[in-house]
Amino acid sequence: MKNMAKLVEEIKLAQRGGEGFGVVDDSENLNDMRYAEKLIFYGKVGDMSFFEALATLKVAEKVTEDDGSETLKGGAILLERSDIPGNPVNAKTGKPIGITGICQRIDSEFVALEIPFKSQAHTSDEARLANKDKPAKERQADMIKIYRISKEFDIDNYAASASKRCLPRKEIQEVEVDGKVVKKEVEVAGSTDYNEPTPGQRLRAARWLRENGEDIVDTLEAIGLSFE
Repeated sequence: MKNMAKLVEEIKLAQRGGEGFGVVDDSENLNDMRYAEKLIFYGKVGDMSFFEALATLKVAEKVTEDDGSETLKGGAILLERSDIPGNPVNAKTGKPIGITGICQRIDSEFVALEIPFKSQAHTSDEARLANKDKPAKERQADMIKIYRISKEFDIDNYAASASKRCLPRKEIQEVEVDGKVVKKEVEVAGSTDYNEPTPGQRLRAARWLRENGEDIVDTLEAIGLSFE
């Protein structure tokens, strides 16, 4: 199948409006890589490797245009579902994994590598026009955009176990006490760690870098990895 992944300099965003891992994965074997790993380690964007494409991206900047729309500047990789290796499906239901779920697993690989990139569901102009008359909950993104979120990796940008996003937090809420509504500080749960890599992801990333990293040191340093 023809690879449709491409690099763009900026993305026009929408106008403002009012895989499960049931079995423990601790394998170091590169043959056990799953779709997000295969995409990043072996995928291509045009004539470039995926790592080379990542290295071209500048830190993303979201700019609000005069008409209220937003543009993401700094460059991005745009993926169609057909670019994702193996047409990933949910192990329990057998149904294709949605774009958001795919993004979560791609981000888990960025966490495993500790590189400052993020993926996000993106709706193409064609899909936006085709679905404009549908209720919001029925408008589904049809692409994935990958961009550089910061100069250096910061775990707090991800929903991973070491992230502040996954820690319980305190906030002020209105609660009823003795029949009266009062404001009270309560503790609420943090985000689930849906970007947490499996032990196997971390082991395979380390092994791939040991075996192949020296051949592309400059590219890896450009995306935030160092072999010092």
